[in-house]
Amino acid sequence: MAVGMLGGQYPSSYGKLLQRVLWQNASKEETRTDWRRRPLTDSQMEYAALDVLHLPALHDVLRSQLDSLGRIEWIENELRQRQTNLISYEQAESWTRLPGIQTLSGRQLAIVREVWLWREKRAQHKNMPARRVLRDDLIIDLARRGSADPKKISHVRGLHHSGLQRFVPELAECVSRGLSGDIPALPWASQQKRPRPPVLLQQFLTAAMSYLCRSNQLSPAIVGTTDDVGRLASYWMSSEKLPESDEQFPNLLRGWRAEMVGKPLYEIFTGRRTLWVQHPQDEMPLALCDVHNEPSTQRAAQS
Repeated sequence: MAVGMLGGQYPSSYGKLLQRVLWQNASKEETRTDWRRRPLTDSQMEYAALDVLHLPALHDVLRSQLDSLGRIEWIENELRQRQTNLISYEQAESWTRLPGIQTLSGRQLAIVREVWLWREKRAQHKNMPARRVLRDDLIIDLARRGSADPKKISHVRGLHHSGLQRFVPELAECVSRGLSGDIPALPWASQQKRPRPPVLLQQFLTAAMSYLCRSNQLSPAIVGTTDDVGRLASYWMSSEKLPESDEQFPNLLRGWRAEMVGKPLYEIFTGRRTLWVQHPQDEMPLALCDVHNEPSTQRAAQS
C-alpha cells in the first residue's frame, strides 16, 4: 500500500519491493516448498528468516518517503478504513453477496435470506462449511422458483441427493417465511436508480484519473477502479446527493482521493478543464488545461 501511494506498482510482491526499494534480491529456493511437513529443514528456516530480515529497513525507507510527501496520514486513514470495512464485511449477513442475487426481486431476496439463515445455523451446528450444507446456486434456484410446496422443492435439480432430501420440509418452511415476511432493503437499490454513464464518458474519465494519479505520484490501482469512476460519473449525473457517511457515497470523493482525483475529475466532467496531448513522445504526453470558451474559439477558427 505504501508503494502504491508513492507511485510504484500496486499490488507488488515482496521480492519486487526489495529490488525496487533496497536493491536486494529475495531468495526463491524454497518458493514451492511444502511448509506443512515437519521438521523444517535448515534451508527452509533460513528462507523464512530472510523473509523478514529486510522488513525494518523497508519500513524505514517507505515511511521516510511517505513523510516527505505528507502522506503518513493518508496511509494511516486508509489502514483504519480498510480495517473497518473488513470488520463490517465479516459481521454483515453475507447472503447479499451470493452470486446472481442482483437479478432477483425483493420477494425472492426475502426467500434467499431465510434459506441462507437456515444454512448458516445448520453449518454452525454441524461445524462444517456452509456450502457443504447447501450450495449457493441452489439457494438462488429456490428463490427464483418461489414455491413452498415440498414436492416441487424435492424435484429441484441438485436436491436429489439423499442427504438433502431430508431437509426438504425445513427448506419449504424457509421459502414460506420468505413469501410472507418483510422484503429486505436492497443494498444496491440506490445504485440501480442512478443513470449509467455512457461507456465513452467512463473511459475518458478513467484516462483522466490515470493522468492525475501519475502526475501526483500515485498508483491508479490504489486510488480506484474503472467501476469507481463509473459510480462517480453516475452520482454526478443523478440528482441524488448523499452524505459522506453513506456507504453508497463515491469512494473517489472521500478523503485524500477527493483532493487528488475527485475534485479535478469534477472540473473535467463539468467542462471547466480538459486533457490535451502536449508532448506525444514524452512519458507524460498529456496535460491538464483550463477551458476558455473553447467551442466558440473552434467555430471561429473553422469559419
